[in-house]
Amino acid sequence: MLPPEDAEKFQQSIANSKLIKLKNCGHAPQVEQPEMASQYISQFLNNRNL
Repeated sequence: MLPPEDAEKFQQSIANSKLIKLKNCGHAPQVEQPEMASQYISQFLNNRNL
């Protein structure tokens, strides 16, 4: 696993990406906070030009 500070490096390297940090959440947001994770995923998908 990567340290949290590497998240900023990845975000800067991936075009059109957005970094979202969930409080009290580890490496499985879809399991630990499914409602919050699905909200962010839905927002991402709805804002894409497909």
